[in-house]
Amino acid sequence: MHSGTNLPQVGTYNQSVVLEAIRLAEGISRVEIAHKTGLTAQSVSNIVTRLIEQQLVLEIGRDVSSGGKPRVKLQVNPGACYAVGVQLDRDEISLVLVDLNSQVLQQASLPTELKRGPWQIIDRLAEAILALVSAAQVPTEKVLGIGIAAPGPLDHLRGIIYDPPNFVGWTQVPLKALIEQKTGYPVVVDNDATAAAIGERWAGNAQAVRNFAFVYVGMHTGIGAGLFIEGRVYRGSTTNAGELGHVSLNIDGPLCSCGNSSCLEVLCNTGRLVSQVKQGLERGELSSLHGTPELTYTAIQQAAMAGDDLARRCVTQNAHLVGRAVVSLVNLLDVEMIVLGGKALRDVGPLYEQEVQQVLNDMIVARTWRRVKVTLSQVGEDAAAVGAAALILYECYTPQLLGLSATVN
Repeated sequence: MHSGTNLPQVGTYNQSVVLEAIRLAEGISRVEIAHKTGLTAQSVSNIVTRLIEQQLVLEIGRDVSSGGKPRVKLQVNPGACYAVGVQLDRDEISLVLVDLNSQVLQQASLPTELKRGPWQIIDRLAEAILALVSAAQVPTEKVLGIGIAAPGPLDHLRGIIYDPPNFVGWTQVPLKALIEQKTGYPVVVDNDATAAAIGERWAGNAQAVRNFAFVYVGMHTGIGAGLFIEGRVYRGSTTNAGELGHVSLNIDGPLCSCGNSSCLEVLCNTGRLVSQVKQGLERGELSSLHGTPELTYTAIQQAAMAGDDLARRCVTQNAHLVGRAVVSLVNLLDVEMIVLGGKALRDVGPLYEQEVQQVLNDMIVARTWRRVKVTLSQVGEDAAAVGAAALILYECYTPQLLGLSATVN
């Protein structure tokens, strides 16, 4: 079921397939499109003509001739349209404006200031969105809409936020309706991990991957997984699939806010990591962090990457726990790739990548012949914000990522 976003659509399913083929190839001829999609040459020619008329596609020159008539190469027009992406986090709201290739043209941020309550925050957010579009100096009629990535639980279809962790007062907040009313743009609201997965499929390392999970590790909003199964984003029956942070790793451990014991989010969060390092320092373990005026997660990340034994060991232990939870995800869903991202991995992403890969190599079912690739997000620490913008592009310009198959006509 598609969400009722009222966003403009690219046209027929086949037209979406052709545009997807052009976007992924970054220079492809009509003949190559027909071969890739299974559409007839005449159908491709007609569709490409429409896409050029809509200014979504550009002709960029010809192939070097090998005896026959040189073929005209096509690529998407990045300035054909734009989208706004917003990441709603506990400490900061990040905003980006991207083009059709998801290149960031303008960005901004503002403190969340949760003490103001949701209604004041939403007012400030709407003002910031309009200011961002104005600062980018793009034609407002080419801005397709606003994607908002938020911590769950939430209702993606209606754009309602339900009591995210550490968001006091955010009970059944109709975020989609309010931002639409205040800005005049269509809005799509989604889980931050799902948004990051869509961004990675649109513009990152997973563009050609049919089954993958984006594991999003937030600074204060937990750990989630955005899922693509058989080329389609999977949200579940209530749009809350992928709560990886609530995989229980020990039935006898500390309680989680969800009521279970030893959930990943309880055992592996930035506050707990800081406490573990502090305990190591108090025990007199050797570390460059001794004497640090204020021990922060950022300082620990930097020390770990610089080779500090204590910091590196604690970060690696956290990464190992994430890997253990990801093993369950891989065994259940049989994905072929794990993408790691999120603001908590800003400086220590390589350590997580190495450790999670090792855990999967050692522990997944059929590991002697099956390989699951672990990679860091190509989109970077702003994966959720860029992914939120990609939500809009995804709704408008893809064949719902069913793969490059089409109805031959």
